Parts: sequence; C-alpha cells; structure tokens
Amino acid sequence: MKSKSDKNLFIITCFASIMLFIFSMISPLIFTRSLTDFDFTNTGQIGDTIGGLMSPFIAMVATILTFAAFYVQYRANQIQIRNFENQENQVKLERFETKLFNMLDIHRKNVSDLEISFKKTETRYFGQNFFPHVINFFNGLYSVFSKYKELSEKEKTILSYLYMFYGFSLEMNENLKNHYNSYFDNKIKLGTGLIKYNNALIADESIYDYGFGQLLSRYFRYQFQIIKYIDEFEIPGYIMSLEEKKIFRYEHSKHLRSHLTNNEQILLYYNCLTPLGKIWNDNNYIKDYKLIKNIIIPQVEGYSPITWAEIDLKLNKDEIKDLFEFIH
Repeated sequence: MKSKSDKNLFIITCFASIMLFIFSMISPLIFTRSLTDFDFTNTGQIGDTIGGLMSPFIAMVATILTFAAFYVQYRANQIQIRNFENQENQVKLERFETKLFNMLDIHRKNVSDLEISFKKTETRYFGQNFFPHVINFFNGLYSVFSKYKELSEKEKTILSYLYMFYGFSLEMNENLKNHYNSYFDNKIKLGTGLIKYNNALIADESIYDYGFGQLLSRYFRYQFQIIKYIDEFEIPGYIMSLEEKKIFRYEHSKHLRSHLTNNEQILLYYNCLTPLGKIWNDNNYIKDYKLIKNIIIPQVEGYSPITWAEIDLKLNKDEIKDLFEFIH
C-alpha cells in the first residue's frame, strides 16, 4: 500500500513540475499579449520581462523537485530503519530459539537422569523407561483406593498420585499431612501401608518414605519453566496480533510436547489434578498448548481426562476434541 502511494506521489510531482515548466516557457507570450489595459511590452527590456515572468514558476518547480528529493531520501531512511529493526528482531528470535533448544537439551538430560531399580530381578531402568514403572506404581495405589466408596473418582485419583509422589511422608510429616488434609477431610489416613503393599520389588527404600517426588520434582519444575518461557516471550516493538502470538507460541510449545511419551503425558495429567500442578491450570498451559494431546484415554486410571476437560476446564465438545488426539 505504501509503495503504491509513493508511486502515485512521484507521478503527481513529476506531472506538476512538467506542467509548471511548460507554463513558464509560454508565460511570456501569454503575459505580453494585449489582453488587458496594461501593456507588458512597455515594462523594459524583454529579457527582464521574460525573466520576471518565468522566475516564479521555475522557482516553484525547483521547490517541488527539492521536496520530492527530500521525501525520497526520507522514505529510503525509513526503509533502512525497518530493515535494521527486522534484523534486530530476527536476532532476538534466534536467541529465543537457541535458549529454548538449550532448555530442551537440559530437559532431556533431566529425563535421562531418572532411574528406578528392582531387587529380585536386579534390573535398572533409566530415562523414558522409568515412567512406565511410575505409572504402574500409581495404578497399584489406585486399585487400593478404588475400594473406598466414600471417595469420589477424582479424590481416589488425587490421593493415589499424592501417595506415589510423597510416599509415607504424606502421613508421617505432620505439616505435609495437615496441608493436604484440608483438601480431603482427613482421609489421608486411608493410605497407611499401601506403598509397600503395592510394589515390594523396588530396591530403594527411600521410595517408600519419600515417594517418587524426589525424582519428579525437578522434572516437572523444568517442564513448567520451558512453557512459561515460551508463553511470556515478547519482542519489544514488534507488533503481532493476538492470533499471531497464539500460533507462534503454540508452534514452539510443540517442541516440548514432542519430547513427552504417552506415559509422561498421563503423569502430567495426574499432576495437574492435584494441588502440586494447580499452577499449570491457573495459567491455562495445558489447554492453550495441548500438552496432553497425545494421551491414550483408555490407559488413564481413575478420573477421566474427558470428564476433567468438561467439568474442570468447562470446555465444549469441539474444544475437547481439539484438546485430545485420541478420543473413542
């Protein structure tokens, strides 16, 4: 649009300059004819007359052309400034992506550091092979809690996750116990002994005392920091519509989701149900960036992700279909 208006202005300027120049050439003929009572032929030397008549018009042409030259220079400066700003914005974007990929590398290392070992088989599992055993541990806890009819499906799921995360410290640590009792009306005591009952093969006794939280805390914290970094990224002075920002951030969030296995997405879902992961929902990170899009719904024990999306997130059917890839 701007280039078209600049072109039109250039054409008008040239046309006006040419017309004024032509008029200045014929003005002596016009003004020295006896069309009025004033006779221009008696005003002195013809050169003075012609000069006096043509000079204003030539000056006007020079003024217009000078303005045009300054305007062209101004437009060139504006283009140069925009090019510089575009280059600066591109550098900022590259720095953003470089830092994001570095954060993803650290996330991968955090995953690779996760480890679980078993006594009888003397086997150890690292990295992403760690998560199926955490899910199995959770499922065993849920199978015990599912027998308590006084608990809702959501309460059973949350309690199972909290016991998986904290271990016996959920009951032994008074501060921790009192904190979560405010959510469950003193139902925490139902969990005594459930962890040893669930999986006696785990070699590290600290799992019973402190749960998997000692291993998962850093994992979840860093995931959150990555999404927060994406969500808060702005280029000062770079104007993007809300829709453009949404697309930009969503496309970059896919890099994190692509690193999450189905079991990791299930674990993230469980985490978001509890007070531990409430901040994910408060910031709409799960919904906006569809971080559990690839979750296999039938593999989820307890409180259904579909019910969670409908009741807790208050999404309609189309929004729920968009949130999850596999809905049967």
